[in-house]
Parts: sequence; C-alpha cells; structure tokens
Amino acid sequence: MRGQEGTREDIGPFPAGELVRYCFCSRASYWRRRLPEQRLEELQGTVGVMRLRGRRLHAEVGQRSLRELQVALGLESGIRRKRHEVKVMGRRWFGRVDLVLELESGEVVLVEIKSSARNRRGARSQLGAYLEAWSEEHREPARGMVWELVDDEYVYEVLMEDVRGDLDEMYDELAKMEVSCRFPETHAPPSACKVCEYLGMCDDDLWREREEPGEEDIFVYKSHIF
Repeated sequence: MRGQEGTREDIGPFPAGELVRYCFCSRASYWRRRLPEQRLEELQGTVGVMRLRGRRLHAEVGQRSLRELQVALGLESGIRRKRHEVKVMGRRWFGRVDLVLELESGEVVLVEIKSSARNRRGARSQLGAYLEAWSEEHREPARGMVWELVDDEYVYEVLMEDVRGDLDEMYDELAKMEVSCRFPETHAPPSACKVCEYLGMCDDDLWREREEPGEEDIFVYKSHIF
C-alpha cells in the first residue's frame, strides 16, 4: 500500500494493459495487484496459451510489408518506418505499444493489435492510455488505431476526447485499489466469470444462479473479504 490517502497526482503510473483486465472485471484487477507472484502463476495457467496466441499474431503482422500495413490500416500516407513493442512512460500510464508507425507525412500512429472484439472498451482505453503517455513523453500528439484481427480485418481509430473520461474514471478506481482493501464490484456477465482465472478468489457463488440458457444480462456482484 502507498498510504491511506491517494489522489490522481501521487499514485501511479499504472500499466496500460491493466485497463483491459479492469474492463473485463474490476475484481480481476484487484487480485492481480495483491496476489503473490507464485500464486498468480498458478491461477493463470491458461493465460500462457493466450500470450502465445498473441505472440503468433504479432509475428504475423510483423512479416507484412510497409505497403501491406498501409492498405490494411487504410492510411493515406505511406509508412516510412515501423517499430514493434515500443515502450512509453507517462505520468499515469506506461507499457509497450504493439506497433508504432512513422508516416511519410510526419504523423505517428500507435497501433494496438487485438484478436477479439469482445472487450472493445478495454482495448480503446488501453490505447487511449498509450496516446496520453506518448504525448507526455514525446511532446507531440499521435493517432491511435485498434486493429482487430478476427475473421475479417477490422480497424477503428481512437480519439482522446472519446476516451478521456473513461481514463480518468479508471485511473481513480485503480488508485483506490492501491490504498484500500475494499473489494470492488464487478459488472461481468456469468459467461465471463466462468472463464476467469480468479473465480475461486471471489468468495461467492452468485454467478452459479444465472446459468439458464440464453441468460446474458449484466448484473452486479457484491461481496466482502473475510
């Protein structure tokens, strides 16, 4: 813990990738920050498979030519240079951007590569955090694009004004987790809980009551740590 009180000015920075987990379930973020490393590895046995899938996906993108990337992303300007896994560090967020493109027009484009569209809010928020950190570190703006490689390639752009409110809210919530033992609520649907690596840590069985076929309504779990 970093003290009993915290503000947006004195806590952080947080990994931008945490926003994807937080949007999946705020409880997952809670446990991720509190469990010892060894216990975390035991719980996340299936996560390694997802990481391997992500690495294969990134490798496939890395093999594409600059012209192929330009067409796939719908960029008007040609790409002068591409860089993979670029570190960014800001006041509130840090991490590694999947792909940084320097265009012939002088513009910089940050690209996050995703293999699923199920957590779109998390993907947008993560990229927004990278854009904020990039602007602070490099003293220049950049464009942000989420590239979802699913059945068909789908790309959409993230504008800071669209995600700034979400980033402020999520930063505040992550800061509260750092200085409080309050067990957060989650709005995850039952289908999400059934695949969560932290399912056994939540100390309630509310998700079991919503197993009827076709029941996908979002609801709120409430619990306490004993």
